[in-house]
Amino acid sequence: MSKEILEKFTRQNQSLEALNLPKNQLVFSAKTLGLVSPDHFQSMMNTVLASIEPGGYFVGNFFGEMCNANIQMIKLSEQDIRELFKDFIIIEIEPRDRVIPVKLRDNAQEHRHLRDIIAQKK
Repeated sequence: MSKEILEKFTRQNQSLEALNLPKNQLVFSAKTLGLVSPDHFQSMMNTVLASIEPGGYFVGNFFGEMCNANIQMIKLSEQDIRELFKDFIIIEIEPRDRVIPVKLRDNAQEHRHLRDIIAQKK
């Protein structure tokens, strides 16, 4: 990627509970937004979605309801995601399943169920 293109992007690392985002045309998030505490999830998502300007995009994923990872996470159904993105045109919601070869209690394997989404703000 050229230096001119890279200069158009800003990468930010912040606490999910105290997120502060500038107005933007693209938010990309992979496997992070579902890790916020349940008490902060809705306000965090309000901040994320409000930061996207009309015509801008959200590209990312959320943990699905069948995920059994051994960590605290927010798990969303497809309907939950559609409700979150009601002010967006949903271009794609794609489920993705992955079994991780990490042994959990009772010798069960970790199952990562994700829902990828691409959406454009109306």
